[in-house]
Amino acid sequence: DIDPAIAGQMAYLVGPQQDSTVIPSTILDCTHAKIKIIREGAISKELLKTFI
Repeated sequence: DIDPAIAGQMAYLVGPQQDSTVIPSTILDCTHAKIKIIREGAISKELLKTFI
């Protein structure tokens, strides 16, 4: 479950998938000059480094 206070600050939110075999999404914090990886998921940190 997502805290309603946090969900209210999101521009876009995707709910959980029913299929447990799905690789989790990668979550980035882009609110500052330096992008921070919150959770590494389907897109690896190594791949992201080529873009950020």
